[in-house]
Amino acid sequence: MSAQLCLVLFVLFSFVGFTLYINYESMLEGFMDQFKLGLMILPLVGRMGSYLLPMSAKDSIHRAGGSPWGLGALLVFLIVMVFFFFLKEKGKDFY
Repeated sequence: MSAQLCLVLFVLFSFVGFTLYINYESMLEGFMDQFKLGLMILPLVGRMGSYLLPMSAKDSIHRAGGSPWGLGALLVFLIVMVFFFFLKEKGKDFY
């Protein structure tokens, strides 16, 4: 290949790559905004869904036996959220 063709291809691919990167960044920011909104609405939807589920008996929640893994997962999730909150407060990007 000639040097001129290589230069033209390099400039073309650089321009296309930069354009895709800019579009990808804006799409990622839009997705993160939607994701954060979904995380804020999720507890409300779960709470409304719990009212719609039929309960066979008053003590059915106690008969289920509850697992400590659910509480552990919730605590890990909260710790990760607090960690990301403090990273954001310091001005560091994490995505």
